Amino acid sequence: MKHILTGLTVLLFSFSAFSLDLVVDVQTALTGCKKGKQAKAKFEQKGQKARADITKKAEALKAEYQKLQKDAQAGLLGKEAILKKQQEMAQKEMALKKEDYDKGVALQKEENSEAQKLIAGIMQTAGQIAKNKKANKVFEKSAMIYFDSSVVDITQDVINKFNKQK
Repeated sequence: MKHILTGLTVLLFSFSAFSLDLVVDVQTALTGCKKGKQAKAKFEQKGQKARADITKKAEALKAEYQKLQKDAQAGLLGKEAILKKQQEMAQKEMALKKEDYDKGVALQKEENSEAQKLIAGIMQTAGQIAKNKKANKVFEKSAMIYFDSSVVDITQDVINKFNKQK
């Protein structure tokens, strides 16, 4: 009985010794696939548009402040009017900072959501490739350190196959 168990252990070990383990660099696949590049360009454009909008509003606020200074120096406004106008401008400045922050957060959430959808597709594609190669495991490359030369990197295969999908 002991010899049978030893034989089974050796047999099981020999099957696992010939297992095929794969790795995929998800970040490289995300930035290297067409959809990932398109998403990056889209969000860069949205970010530039948001920054331009905030910059335009900040310049208008600055011009308003400069006008207030000139009017105050010319004696066109009383102390109470100047104080009231300064408070209004401080509120506008705070509102502008909040708008800038909110736009940044919303853009980041949207970008993260789109990235998660793409990552799900990339992982599904990696799973399909693993199944076709009859692999036992697929690891995220950055999540492991491996010393075995039999580990196969399928990142480029994933990118190529993912690019062919709709």
